[in-house]
Amino acid sequence: MISIRQPEQPLARGYLEARGGFAWWYLDLVDQAGNGIVVIWSYGLPFLPNYASRAREGSAEPAGERPSLNVAVYQGGELDCYLLQEYPTDEVQWDRDAGTFRFGATRCVSRIEDGRRQVRVELDAPVPGSGERLRGSIRAEGASPLVSEGGFDVGPTEDGASHEWSPLAVPARGSVDLRVGETEYQFDGAAYHDRNAANLPLHELGIERWIWGRLPMGERESIFYALWPEDGGDPECFALSIDQGGTVEVETDLHLEERDGYRTMGGLEWHRDLRVSRSGHDGHPAGSVVRLRQRDVVDSGPFYMRFITEGVADDGTPTRGFSELIRPGRIDLSRHRPLVQMRVHRLDEDENSMWLPLFTGPKKGRIKRLVRHTLEGPITDMLNS
Repeated sequence: MISIRQPEQPLARGYLEARGGFAWWYLDLVDQAGNGIVVIWSYGLPFLPNYASRAREGSAEPAGERPSLNVAVYQGGELDCYLLQEYPTDEVQWDRDAGTFRFGATRCVSRIEDGRRQVRVELDAPVPGSGERLRGSIRAEGASPLVSEGGFDVGPTEDGASHEWSPLAVPARGSVDLRVGETEYQFDGAAYHDRNAANLPLHELGIERWIWGRLPMGERESIFYALWPEDGGDPECFALSIDQGGTVEVETDLHLEERDGYRTMGGLEWHRDLRVSRSGHDGHPAGSVVRLRQRDVVDSGPFYMRFITEGVADDGTPTRGFSELIRPGRIDLSRHRPLVQMRVHRLDEDENSMWLPLFTGPKKGRIKRLVRHTLEGPITDMLNS
């Protein structure tokens, strides 16, 4: 179901030609006060409206024809600013060898410099319903993990039928310095950067439910996956521990224990407390590998949830990270699509959801932007008549 691959090799451009496939680069950063950011630049992001549904109908689009940029900023454990923007293909560039990307006026860099992964995002994105732009920089630096040559697979996989994942900068530190109107976001924290790709739609990879999480542990980072197969049964669960030098330790055949359960209004079941543990085999003692509490629900929808997590580092100090829950089979269903379209800004179209300013941009001023956006069309039509 998932293949862990070496981060040193640039991703093959063939993924952009895969119909219904995807390639995305993920960066997050969080501090101990619950301030954080997630940035995803991508081709064929599975969550975009009509992308998965067209694949189900047999008319899948090449991933390269659906480029997008997603930015979510959190303050004190709550979502404070959100953008999910689709760009025309002629406004997007990827220099594979240089590790550089362009999405409109935004520039992203992810490459090895002096033996360390350097990640830089120079953000410049329009805010719907206003003349303002979200501008500034996000920077991160970290170890380039030393994944064994050839990588390894978890769960049943076939050629071209698995999710390729590469940790790129782990552990890492970073900083955020962004501005939009009178709102500023400035903080430092533990950062994380990875890459994901597949030649098939996410909902065709045999995964019924997926939980991923990462937690800084002082001198190392703990990352875990739990993947439930579509045909039923226990999840495939594994964890990685990566130290400051990039050395990777992998443990597979782990057990996930979920406690303190809830169900969202959208129908997703989730649990507040997660514990990944080994039962004691292959020379490894029984006990916890990762233990965390999904403290703040910072994104919740019909097929996806994101959490700011908390745990305890190796030295006993509190620590925070991120985790995600995905139900691939629920992505882009017709009954949910209107809700998703309210959050997606298509820059190559005049017609977006009238509610877009209410669900995107900084939380402050959303009502004002909605009113402006709602009146702008009729006033423009009147002036042009």
